[in-house]
Order: sequence, then C-alpha cells, then structure tokens
Amino acid sequence: MKVLLIQPPHDKAIALGCRQGYSEDARSPLPPLGLLCLAGYLKKNHDVKVLDMVLPNGYFEQMLSMIDIFKPDIVGVPSIIGLWPTVIKVLNLVKEKYLFIRTVVGGPN
Repeated sequence: MKVLLIQPPHDKAIALGCRQGYSEDARSPLPPLGLLCLAGYLKKNHDVKVLDMVLPNGYFEQMLSMIDIFKPDIVGVPSIIGLWPTVIKVLNLVKEKYLFIRTVVGGPN
C-alpha cells in the first residue's frame, strides 16, 4: 500500500487562548519528527513518503503534484487544534481531486 504523510503548513495557524504572535513564535524549524517516526515504522510493509508543507508559497500545488506522481492509497495528516483550518483545506483539496484516496487525521487533539 502507498502511504503519503503530509505535515500541513503553519501559515494559517490559530493560537486559541494564547497571546497574539504565539503561533509564529511556537513554530518549529525542525522536520516533522512524529511523521518521520511513523514513516519509518510503516516502511517495513508499505511504500511511504513524507511531504513537509512548512515551505514557501506554492505548497498546495506541490502537494497535488506529489499526489499525481506518487499515487498514494492513503493520505495521513497530523493536526493540533490551531492547525485545524489548514488541515481541513488539505483534506478538501485531496478529496476534491482524488475521490479514491482514503484520508486519515491524527495527532494529540
């Protein structure tokens, strides 16, 4: 099975109940370690790719291009409450263009 794990962009993050500017300050320049660990485990039995969308502009086009090339059976996206609007956008884009792809959301919230 082909699995694509997507780290959603943080540019539209919402800091619920936190001071203004918290979302920008809390962003990590590190790669998505949780997704990379999951990918490492899944690679034993599946073809897995990770797309880190914490990139400059054009990331949604890059995501759709990667899906066209890789043709995953499943797309997984982690989420925290502050990223929920962006996660919904990612999932809607996937489902609008690729009805056959299963989508999965996980994370601490």
